[in-house]
Formats: sequence, structure tokens, C-alpha cells
Amino acid sequence: MRLNDFETNGTKFGHLITSDGRVIGSEWIRRNKDWARINYTVLTRLEIDKWAHLPSAIPEFVTKSFYVQVQLPL
Repeated sequence: MRLNDFETNGTKFGHLITSDGRVIGSEWIRRNKDWARINYTVLTRLEIDKWAHLPSAIPEFVTKSFYVQVQLPL
């Protein structure tokens, strides 16, 4: 896919899984007929207690994956 294949305005997301299982993400943005790529995206895995809303329940942890863009201060 080439950059010219994208819409004139808008955002395109993509991610690549490397051979060791890491996820590399990027976001392509086109404004005023110019392209920019943002690479501040990460995949993180957190262990979440699925019974946290019940105070007397025994904790049971499950792994959840989140793919998010890191917001940097201006």
C-alpha cells in the first residue's frame, strides 16, 4: 500500500507484531495534503481482578491487553 492510496483527509492506524511478539504501532495522519506518522503507541498487558467489584470474593486475575496511544504534553 502506498501513501497515495489513503483518503485525502483522515487517520490510518497500523500495527506490526515482531518475531519476538512485541507490537509496534503507528498512526498516519494526513492534513493539508501532507503526511505525518505518530509512533507513540504501545501494547500493554495488565492483570485485572475479575471479581474486584465484590469485596468478599477471592481475587481471580485475568490478563487483558490494551493497545493505546501515548499522549505527550505540549
